[in-house]
Amino acid sequence: MPGLHCHGGDEGGGVTALIHSINEALAAGLVPVIHGDAGLYGSSAGILSEDTLVKIITMHKNINANQVLFLTDVAGVHTKDPNLFDDASLTRRIDIDPKPGNVMSNISASGSSHEHDVTGGFVTKLGSASKVALAGIDAMIAKCSSRSTEEAIHGDQMTEAGTIIRVQS
Repeated sequence: MPGLHCHGGDEGGGVTALIHSINEALAAGLVPVIHGDAGLYGSSAGILSEDTLVKIITMHKNINANQVLFLTDVAGVHTKDPNLFDDASLTRRIDIDPKPGNVMSNISASGSSHEHDVTGGFVTKLGSASKVALAGIDAMIAKCSSRSTEEAIHGDQMTEAGTIIRVQS
């Protein structure tokens, strides 16, 4: 089901239908993969990023997911863009303050460093991961095709790299 059916709430049952499909896949032991989509919004076109779509899905009352993995082109969340700064260091855990929902770590999230990316870059990704964590679901950010991604998909701790985002207890 294209993600655009879900954007903007549950009008026409779009989110509920997608949640049902995701829960069926999870119950069967599968790992649902969600991607963004392009389409029409009234009389204009737009992009629905997978980060925004995941946030919408995890806010739904009937979702049965216990973790969400956001994939990217870097090893996780860094203190600054590792594609631009050699001294950027990986942040392995980010705590979210449960009341205001603020990030408690010293990081500098920015838009994408790729000119073809119109989905908001790390600002959107980290914002969505924070909302996922506030919904009580573990959120992780890791590099696509990495050992950390494989570990997270199997439910193991990411040993090599990656960032875990959780509500501060």
